[in-house]
Amino acid sequence: MCLVVNNAGLSSDHPEFTVNVPAKRHADIIDVNCTALVHITQMALKHMTPRKKGYILNVSSLLGLNPGPLLSVYSATKAFVISFSKAVAYEARRSGVVNTLTPAAQCAAVRLGASGEVAHQLGVVAERGARREDAERSEERRVGKEC
Repeated sequence: MCLVVNNAGLSSDHPEFTVNVPAKRHADIIDVNCTALVHITQMALKHMTPRKKGYILNVSSLLGLNPGPLLSVYSATKAFVISFSKAVAYEARRSGVVNTLTPAAQCAAVRLGASGEVAHQLGVVAERGARREDAERSEERRVGKEC
């Protein structure tokens, strides 16, 4: 069985007006929170959906549910995670391999494969300082070996 948890997250060091955050920092936040998540999800789906086995859990944030002033790019990326995960879950609905976790907003019972094993996700802390390339490389190795 395969389990992929997209839990890497990057934000600003502290709440700040969008105009004062360097453009490079915004690009890094989008790269880690969106681009890497899409890439890893796509890689995992290619391995999981044909077998209808495995699970992808994309971790969002409470800030993805409403606009987050002073953390505008971060909250927008977490809204993207929610929307993207719902769309991909619909696309892969026959395989049942995608779900979203919004920490502090829900507890998710996660169904793993055809055996019906269940794991409970009770709140997940996003990793700080993750780099897109590191996250992709790590997940590529894991997906390649386990799936």
